[in-house]
Amino acid sequence: MQLPQQVIDAAKTAKTATGVPASVSLAQYALESAWGRLTTGKNNYFGIKGNGTNCTLCWTHEDYHGKWVKIQAYFQDYDSIESAFLAHA
Repeated sequence: MQLPQQVIDAAKTAKTATGVPASVSLAQYALESAWGRLTTGKNNYFGIKGNGTNCTLCWTHEDYHGKWVKIQAYFQDYDSIESAFLAHA
């Protein structure tokens, strides 16, 4: 599956700013977002949780003591995919 150029560029920009290899960020992006098909919150392709400020309340599944439980949690919103990659790194 091919990633959009904007996603690749965002990973490269984050690598320059943080040192985290673009390949690591892109792999995490693919895993957490099902290759960009799923987001939690605005431009949140990494499933990064938030604290209620600039966040979106979403349903999610969490592992509690070996059992999957459906809960609502706040996920951070980002102004752009670039800012999401920087936050992830």
